Amino acid sequence: MRFSDLTDPDWVQIYETSGQSDKSFYTATHGLVLQSLIRNFVNDYWDRLDLGGCPVFTDKVEFENIRTHLGVTVSGKVQAGNCAYTLHAWKKCRIFIGNKALEMEKGDVLHGTCLLESGERSDYEKAV
Repeated sequence: MRFSDLTDPDWVQIYETSGQSDKSFYTATHGLVLQSLIRNFVNDYWDRLDLGGCPVFTDKVEFENIRTHLGVTVSGKVQAGNCAYTLHAWKKCRIFIGNKALEMEKGDVLHGTCLLESGERSDYEKAV
C-alpha cells in the first residue's frame, strides 16, 4: 500500500480534512470501511455464517449485536486464534455455521467456540 497522510498507520482510521465530513460521499465511504472491517469477523454474504474468517488484527477483538440477514445477531470475542460467540435468533431460521445446519426458533440463544485456523466450529450449545 502507498503511504497516506489521511489514514492511521494501521489503515483503520480515515481522516477527513476538507471540512465536509457530513456530505454523502464521506458518510458512504465511512460506512463501507466499517462494513469491510465487520465482515472480517462476522460474514453472512454467501448465505452461511462465517466467524473470524479474516482476522486482520492480532490483538483481542470484540463485537456485539451484529445483525445478519440469516436471522441471528452475533456477539463475540476473537483472541489468539479462538472465537467465542453467542447467536440470538431474531426470527425462526436455519443457518449454516461450519459444516452444520442449525435450526433456531425466534428467541433461541446459542453459545459456541471455534478455532480460526481450521475454520471448524466446536462446542456450541443451544440455551433455552
